[in-house]
Amino acid sequence: FLSRVIKCDPDCLRACQEQIEAL
Repeated sequence: FLSRVIKCDPDCLRACQEQIEAL
């Protein structure tokens, strides 16, 4: 999952981080 987040676009990166924190 983390590897997928790394590939995530910069604009989506923050959203991905928020989802991780939500976990």
